[in-house]
Amino acid sequence: MINERVRFAPSPTGFLHLGGLRTALFNFAFCKKYSGKIILRIEDTDQSRKVDGAVTNLIESLNQCDVTFDEGPHVGGEFGPYFQSQRLDIYSTYYKKLLENNDAYIVFNDEDPNLDYRKRRYQDVKKRMIDQKFVVKLRIPRNELISFFDELRGQIEFDSNLLKDPIIIKSDGYPTYHFANVVDDHEMKISHVIRGEEWLPSCPIHVLLYKYLGWYLPKFTHLPLLLNSDKSKLSKRQGDVAVESYLKKGFLPSALINFVSLLGWHPSDDTEIFSMNEMIKNFNIEKIQKGGAVFDLEKLRWMNGVYIKKMDYSYYIKFLKKHDLSIDKKKTEIIFEIVKERSLTLLEMLEESKIFVNDLDFKNDDFKVLNSQSSQLIFKYVNDNIASVDFNSLIDIATFINQISETLEIKGKDLFFPLRLAIYGKSKGPEIPRIMEALGRDETEGRIARVLVNV
Repeated sequence: MINERVRFAPSPTGFLHLGGLRTALFNFAFCKKYSGKIILRIEDTDQSRKVDGAVTNLIESLNQCDVTFDEGPHVGGEFGPYFQSQRLDIYSTYYKKLLENNDAYIVFNDEDPNLDYRKRRYQDVKKRMIDQKFVVKLRIPRNELISFFDELRGQIEFDSNLLKDPIIIKSDGYPTYHFANVVDDHEMKISHVIRGEEWLPSCPIHVLLYKYLGWYLPKFTHLPLLLNSDKSKLSKRQGDVAVESYLKKGFLPSALINFVSLLGWHPSDDTEIFSMNEMIKNFNIEKIQKGGAVFDLEKLRWMNGVYIKKMDYSYYIKFLKKHDLSIDKKKTEIIFEIVKERSLTLLEMLEESKIFVNDLDFKNDDFKVLNSQSSQLIFKYVNDNIASVDFNSLIDIATFINQISETLEIKGKDLFFPLRLAIYGKSKGPEIPRIMEALGRDETEGRIARVLVNV
C-alpha cells in the first residue's frame, strides 16, 4: 500500500478545540496505521483573527495528547512553508492561471457588488489590477451537478445553481480558506482529507477548483459534528471546549485521547478503554458514524477515573512534587492507594491527598457533630487508648475500632461519622482503619486531640 499523507490544518485563533483534537487524532491514527505521514499546516490567511501564542498552544496541547507530526512549522519538511501567510506567491501563480482560463474573474472594490461581472475577461482588466484593489471570484458553472465521493457518506451531489460564486482571493491579497486549502493539499501531496462535517457544504467549491486546475481529487471523509447533550453543536458558548482547559482541570491526556476518539467512532469489538497504539491498530473509517456525537462530561469523568485507578505510583510522586505537596514516603504509598480509588480527576486526587497532610477545615455544622456528647466519648476513648494500637496492622486498627463500639455501645454511623469527621474532615469517605494507617499514629492522635473539648 502507498504511504498515505494526511494533514491537520487549524487556524491560530485560540486554543485547540475538542473537535480539533478529534480531527487530529483520526488523521494521526489513519496515517500511522498505514505507515503514512501527517502534516501540520497553519491556516492563518485571516490575519484579523490571529491570536498571539495560539500556534504554540496548539502544538503543546497536541504534544500532550501524543499527536506528533512528520512535517510542520515546528519540524520542517520538504513541502513548506507550513504557514499559509508565507505561501502567497504560490497562491498567486494558481489564481492567475484560473483567471487566464476564464474559470475566475475580477471584481474591483469600488464597483457595485450587485452587478454581474461573470463575463469579464482577465485580459481586459490586467492594467487596472496594478493600482486598484480587487477580489478574485471563482466562476461556478450553471445547470450542472457537482458530485464527489465521501469515504463515509458515499456519492454526494450538489446542484451548481444553488451555489454563489465564492471569493477565492481577498482584497488584501490573501486567499480564502476554499482556495488556499485546495492549493496546499495538492502542493503537499495530501492523499486523504479527513475533516469536520461543517466543511461538507464547501466541498463542491473545492471539487471545482481541483477540476479547473487539472488535479486529482484526494479522498474525502467528513466527520460528524460534536454535540452538547441537548443536541446543539458543541461550542464555547455552552461551556469549556478547549483541550488545554480539560488538561488543567485534571483530566489525563490518555483518558482524553480515549474519550475523544470514541466521539463518532468505535473499534470493531466495541471496547471502550484502549491506548493510542490500540486505537491506531483498530482504526478504520468504516467504523465512523454519520450522525452527530454527543459530548458526555460524566462519561469523560468516569473514563478519567478508570485511568487514574491504573496510574503508576511514580506518576503520582511527580504529580505531588509539581504541586509542592510533601508527604513522607511510607505514608505516600498508602495514601496513593486510597486517593486513586476516590478520584475522577487529578485535581480531586490533589485535594484528597491534601487531607492527609494539611490541617482540617471544619464547617459550622461539623462542630454540632464533633461537640456532641456521644462524639466526645468516642474521642476521649481513642485519646486514652490509642497508644496500644499497632499502626502497621490494619487488622489491629480495625480491632481497636470494634473495641470502641463494644465498650461505649455506640454502633454504625453514630461511631463512624464523628470519628471519620475528626480525622478525615468528612463524615463519609475511606474506611477508618485505612485513614488511620495513612495518617500514622502521631497525626491521628493529634487530630483527635484537636477535637476534644475537655481533655
